[in-house]
Amino acid sequence: MISFSAQVDWLYYLTLQSISNYILKKGDVGILSFRYSDTSAIQSYTLNANSRYPVSSFWRINPHLSFSFRKNKNDDGDRLSVGAYIHSEYRVRNNLSFEVELNGDWYRDRTATSGDMFLDYHFMAGYRWEFDR
Repeated sequence: MISFSAQVDWLYYLTLQSISNYILKKGDVGILSFRYSDTSAIQSYTLNANSRYPVSSFWRINPHLSFSFRKNKNDDGDRLSVGAYIHSEYRVRNNLSFEVELNGDWYRDRTATSGDMFLDYHFMAGYRWEFDR
């Protein structure tokens, strides 16, 4: 006779999202989302706001803002984070565009014995050239 036992952990995820067009002008898109997750190790809440705004027919910007809180179930530690970025794309031709992105994330980590805060950021600039196949 062979027997075994296993513990099953349930994972819960809930995401709500709202997408809207034409908020400020024709061609723009706004997205607001909320995510809740509950796993065996972590419980988290995240709120995101994202947009794509056409400045002209050749230039668009994409701002994004995020707030997140995560609680560790194993050690009662938590993390609060705030992130923001802005991406800009200027299309010179149908197959050539220039892109710039600026991103920053602030974190606060806490455990029972310590706490840390740190900031991550980056800047990117480049071009995208699409070749026909």
